[in-house]
This record gives sequence, C-alpha cells and structure tokens, in this order.
Amino acid sequence: MGIGSDRRAFWVLFMSLWALYAAIPQRGPEVSLIGAELENIVERGRLHFVQGEMIGPDRFLNTETRTESFRVLYNVYPAGDVFRVNHGPGLFLIAAPIYAASAALGFRFETHESVVWWILTLALTTPLGAIAVACFFLILVGWGVERRTAFWSALAFGVASPWWAGSALLNQDNVALALLLVAAALLEGARDSGARRALAARGLAGFLAGLSVLTSYLVVPLVAGLVVFWVIRDRDPKARAALVLGGLPPVLALAAYHTLAFGAPWRTGYREGGVLNYPQFNLGNSVEKLHFYLTHPEYGLVFFFPLFVLGAYGLLRTQWPLKRLLVIGSLVLIHFLFILSIEHHGSVGYGIGRFFLPLFPLLALGFPAIMDYEGPRAFILRTLLVASVIVSVFHAWAGAWYGLQGVMEPLLANMSQRLGLELPLLYPLLYLLAVILGLAVAARQRAGQPVA
Repeated sequence: MGIGSDRRAFWVLFMSLWALYAAIPQRGPEVSLIGAELENIVERGRLHFVQGEMIGPDRFLNTETRTESFRVLYNVYPAGDVFRVNHGPGLFLIAAPIYAASAALGFRFETHESVVWWILTLALTTPLGAIAVACFFLILVGWGVERRTAFWSALAFGVASPWWAGSALLNQDNVALALLLVAAALLEGARDSGARRALAARGLAGFLAGLSVLTSYLVVPLVAGLVVFWVIRDRDPKARAALVLGGLPPVLALAAYHTLAFGAPWRTGYREGGVLNYPQFNLGNSVEKLHFYLTHPEYGLVFFFPLFVLGAYGLLRTQWPLKRLLVIGSLVLIHFLFILSIEHHGSVGYGIGRFFLPLFPLLALGFPAIMDYEGPRAFILRTLLVASVIVSVFHAWAGAWYGLQGVMEPLLANMSQRLGLELPLLYPLLYLLAVILGLAVAARQRAGQPVA
C-alpha cells in the first residue's frame, strides 16, 4: 500500500476510521445518563437532578425530563435534597456546547433524540476516536517503527478491538483515553520541534491529560504514571513547567467539583454513592476478575480479541530501549492491578469488560514486533497473526453492530441468535476459518509470493 508520507498516512487513518465509526452510532442504557445530564446542563443550568426518587438500590426515576429514555437512570444517588451522578463531569462539559448548538437548531432530546445522538457522536466521539488511532500511528513512527508497519499496527488497534464500538458511543472512558493518546502524540512530537512549539505542545498535552482525568476516573493511574515519566524525561525546567501548568486547570476544576458536590477534593461520586468502583484489596475478587478479563468464554480477551495476546508477546520480543519497555510494562501492570482491585468490571455489551479498555493501545504497541518478525517461528507467528486478526475484527464488528445492550449481556450468545446460528456452531466455524486463512497466508509468504 502506497501510504506516502507520515502526514498522508495520518489523514488516511483519520478520515477512513471517522467514516467507519460514524457508520454505526451506538446507543444503550448506559449512555442515557449522559444524555440526561446534557439536558440538565443546557436546559436547566445544573449538573444534578432535583425532581425524582430512587426506585431501587441503583435506579433513579427522573421525573423532570420529558425524554422517555431518560426516565430511569443508573449511577445516580441521593445527596441531601438533590440527586448526583457518580461520574466525573468532564464528558458532560465537553459535550454540552455541541448539544447546546443542536438545541439552538431545534434538535433536542425530547423531540429528536436519535438525531441528537447522531450529532453528538458525529461531532465528538467518532472523530476523537479516529484521531486517537492516527496519533497512535505517529507515536510508533516517532519511535522508529517503519511507516507501513506502524500504519497496519494502528489500523489493527482501531478495527480489531472494542475501540471501534466505543468510539461511536458517548462514553467517558473512550473519550478520556482518546485525549490521553493525543497528549502522548503531542509530547512525542514536541521532542523534534522548535523551542516555542515544543513548549506549546507540552502545555496542550498537559491540559489534555488533565482533561482526561476530569472526564474519567479510570485513567487516573495511567495519567499519574505517564506524567511522572514525562516530567523525569524532560530535564528542561521550562518543559516540565509547561506540562504541569497545562494540566492544572482541569485537575483543579475536578477538585473544585468534588468539594462543592461531595465536601472534599478527594471524595468522588462513586465512593459517596456507595458504588464499589474504587480500589480495594480482595483476593477472591481479583482472581475472579483475572478470569473474567482474560479467559472467561463469554467475555475474555483470549477468546474475543486474541490479537492483543499476541501484542503482549510482541512487547516481550521488541528491540526497543529497556527504559521504554519498562515504562510500557509498568503502565500495563499498574492499570491491570487497578482493575483487578475493582469489584465492578464496566459494561460488557459489545465485548470485553470496559475497564480493560486502556490496555488495548498499550498491548497494541507489541504489534510491530510480531508483524516484522523473520525468525525461525515466523510461519507459526504469521498464522496466528492472521487468524487472530480475523477473530478480533469479527468481534469488534459484531460489538459495533450489536451495540451496548446491557451491563452483562454476553455478546456472542446474543449475536448467534440474531444471525440464526447456534452458539456451539459459531465459534468452531469462526476459528476454523481463521486458522485456515492464517495457514494459507503464512504459506504464501514463506513461498515468497506477495499477499494481496
């Protein structure tokens, strides 16, 4: 594929993935809260609910909305005379201007709900998801990966993981992680820029990293680890100051929100609302989550997105500097231990548990080592690579097509019903086809013939 310059490859990735993600906009019960909050901010000027009642331990009846799908909400809890949400306010504040513009044009949730969701995903989450994948490509190129390999590695991350479905969904975790990927690309690019542009890039990167924390608590361990690494790496005091000062406004805004809403900067909606989405030591829960995220037959990485298991192996094979590998390995370990310590797992309607999402780009950093491998196990690795790409892309597409249906909706069990296939037949057919095609491609490459 003639992708030309880095800039051209960046725009090819961005535009093609924006179109792909926008083709299947996502809805689901989990995003109703976000829509209700946008309605609150734009139409009532507040972040909390005033009228309503709890109709269960985790369900809130919203009586001040006329949008039917916003009547029953989750992740809302009573706080004195009002009702507050568990999530950080970042996504609500980012998306509110878009909804305000939509409402000014006459498209409100109450009257044109499906149109408003399409506007929000088309203007915010789908381009942001696409540009994050393109930034992932720039990071790889900046680290010396050959352009063609970097392009295919980034594309694999974008279409062979839940990033596909998540980028078409107004969800705080995808948005926060996308902001962090853009920040990382800015910092990598700043190393080769002039002094003024480098300082501006570092300041903007700091702001985006801070904004990701304001948007989702899930990325806090990653942001903390990355900021420590970036500050240590940049020995120029001005560079350090630009990064830290850039990140202060959104972090201080989050502290102010916590203080006003919950009484102290360190108090969050999850803890105050009694939702166990914060770390705690529980060995039984950690073992359960280890199985759930990796080997569970209805949710696990090994069965749904095996390409990223190969990515983990690729990280062990790569020839990158030891310091870089230690940073990547530390980030993987920090986040994985973090989600193993949380009692909940995030929604799984379109694939693996949502809290696993930040690990996908980290594991994808191992793709180049697998794609470029020419050693004695090349035939086996290429077979596994092609087979795992097929399986992972199928599940990513299935998740985007099926959508976010509920907290514990097994993707394949429901997909098989919609496709008219019995589940015991679906997996053998899928994996058999994937392995046959993988063997064919590997044999063709070993024979020295180009693969179309």
